[in-house]
Amino acid sequence: MRLLINAANLHIGGGIQVACSLINEIYESREFVKDDSILILASSEVCRSISFPAKLPDNIKVKCLNYYGPRGGFNFRRQLIKEIVDFNAESVFSVFGPSYLYDLPVKHFIGFANAWLVSPNKKLFESMPYKQRFFSKLKYFFYKLSLYLESTTLITETDLMKSKISKDWVLKRKNVFVVSNCHSSIYNDRNQWKKIEIPDFDCDLVLCTISSNYFHKNIDVIADVAKILDDKFDLTAKFIVTLPNEVYDSKSFQFKKYTYNVGPVLPEQCPYIYEEAGALFLPTLLETFSASYPEAMVMNVPILTSDLDFARDICKDSAIYFDPSDSYDIADKIYNLASDDSLRLNKIRKAKNLLSTMPNSSQRLQQILNIINRNK
Repeated sequence: MRLLINAANLHIGGGIQVACSLINEIYESREFVKDDSILILASSEVCRSISFPAKLPDNIKVKCLNYYGPRGGFNFRRQLIKEIVDFNAESVFSVFGPSYLYDLPVKHFIGFANAWLVSPNKKLFESMPYKQRFFSKLKYFFYKLSLYLESTTLITETDLMKSKISKDWVLKRKNVFVVSNCHSSIYNDRNQWKKIEIPDFDCDLVLCTISSNYFHKNIDVIADVAKILDDKFDLTAKFIVTLPNEVYDSKSFQFKKYTYNVGPVLPEQCPYIYEEAGALFLPTLLETFSASYPEAMVMNVPILTSDLDFARDICKDSAIYFDPSDSYDIADKIYNLASDDSLRLNKIRKAKNLLSTMPNSSQRLQQILNIINRNK
């Protein structure tokens, strides 16, 4: 198989983590791909996070290229077609779309991880100012139309999301395959971890939220939750966050009082954050899959997250769930975890059992390549 992998459109958030994990696994599983030729087009952010081996195999090549948004895709398409022809590619796999790459001369497979397109949260939209709500709906409809035009085959991360795609009036005719996300193989090899300095906090509980500042991530709720914990439960908490400095500087005084910002992190730095945390805190309102869940599981960190369908579909009974719109309920659940060691150990044990049923990073890569090889 001659495969071109497109990760040139990924510049922020979990897409970079997934792309790096896949690419690193390609290098580590070189025996599995020894009869294939793979060309990877990766953004600067993805290239920066790839763990290149000392000796690059001849059948795997990486080029650092960038494009941004619809206009960038239109301009990039000509260059991509040249790469396809020069490489004699049989298929293209865009790690995540939409990629705005229409009518390619080979079969195009696209990863799908944008829950806004098929499971929009009505309350979430209603919480937006009218102008933002209008343009968001317009933007997401365009994204969905782009996916419809770009590819007949989507690869998503859960059966729940596949079911939602099958009911969507635009995307329901697509071929949809499911390959679960997972933690990176980096978590299994401490030698690959990259040290990040985190101070010792004078508090009762440290929580981590490894996330960008997307609206649906709901991280501003931290300010109210931490204050309730402090005032009502006499529990001091510190939340480690990973925001760009300019974003963090714009947050409220109260948010900054209860948080510690390490800035944007590389995938190989994340294990050190989990090691410092007593719990993962993910108050997200909308997801297809968050790699934070299996990452916390493999690091023996209990999970506190939103009581919504996507979270329960992934975490089952291994997490502690709260109403993400109710700061007091969130604080109550955090206090329960902090004050009940048997609850913490029980959730960690259940998470370990659940993790054993998920594919590892090598199996995920094999599943994706098998889908592409069978359907090219």
